[in-house]
Amino acid sequence: VEKLEFLNFQSNLLQTIDEGAFDDLQYLEYLYLDDNCLTQIPERLFAYNPRIRNIFLQQNRLISISDNFLRLNQKLYGLNVADNRLHDISNLFNFKGLTSLIASNNKLNPIRPNWISDENEMAMLNIDNTTLSNVNFVGKLRKLKELYASHNRIRIFDAKLLRGAKELTHISLQSNPLEKLLLNEVLPTILSIDISDSPIE
Repeated sequence: VEKLEFLNFQSNLLQTIDEGAFDDLQYLEYLYLDDNCLTQIPERLFAYNPRIRNIFLQQNRLISISDNFLRLNQKLYGLNVADNRLHDISNLFNFKGLTSLIASNNKLNPIRPNWISDENEMAMLNIDNTTLSNVNFVGKLRKLKELYASHNRIRIFDAKLLRGAKELTHISLQSNPLEKLLLNEVLPTILSIDISDSPIE
C-alpha cells in the first residue's frame, strides 16, 4: 500500500475526508474523489504526498478550496473542480506547476488578476458555463495555450487585454452574448477563435 500510485474513490457518497488520510501514501500521483458529496477539503491534506500530480474533485459540493491543501513548493499538474459550488478560484492559479485547471459549471466571481502569480505555468484553462462576464485576467497567464470560456456572460472581447498570454493558440467563446470582438491587436500565436452561437457570429 505504501507504494500506491493510483487511488480511485469515485462515486462513493463520501461526505468528509479526515486530515492526514493520505499521509502514508508517499508515492500517490493520481487521486479520484469525483462524484461524491464533499463540501470541503482539509488544509494540508496532501502535504505529505510529494508525488501528487493530478487531483479530480469534480461533481462534489465544494464551496471553497484552500490553497494550503498542498505543501509549499509542492507541484500539482492537473486539478479538476468542475460541477461544484465554487465562487472564487483566484487562489488556485498559484499552485506551483499547475498546467491544467478545469473549473467549468461553477458560479464564479470575477477572477482577480492581482492574485495570479507571474510564475504560474497554466497551459489549459476551462471555465465553461461559469457566469463570468470577462476574461481580462488571462493576460497574466503567460504560458496559457488553450482557453475554454463558452456559455458565459461575455459581451466584449478585447484581444489587447490578453497581451501577456503570448503562447495562446485556441480560444472558445461559444454561446456568449458577444456584442464586440476587438482584434485590433493581433495575437500572433492564435490559430482559432470560436464565437459560434453568439449574436455577432
